[in-house]
Amino acid sequence: MPLLPGDVLVLHTDGLTRRSDGDSAPEALLGLAPLLAQGGTAQDCLRTVVEEFGASERLNDTCVLVARVGA
Repeated sequence: MPLLPGDVLVLHTDGLTRRSDGDSAPEALLGLAPLLAQGGTAQDCLRTVVEEFGASERLNDTCVLVARVGA
C-alpha cells in the first residue's frame, strides 16, 4: 500500500497493547489516529503513544516505530 505525504505509519510489538490484566487494546491505538494525524513530527506521534500506553504495566518489553511521510 503506498503511503502519501502526511501519512503516519506506526509499527509496534504486541507488548505495547497487551496488558498485565490480560486485556489487549489495539483499538486504543487505532483511536489515537486523529491525534497522530495532527502530530507535527514522528517524535510528537510517539509522545502521544507513550502518553496513552506508558502508564500500563507490561507483560513484555515493547518496541514502537513511528514514521511520518514527508512531502
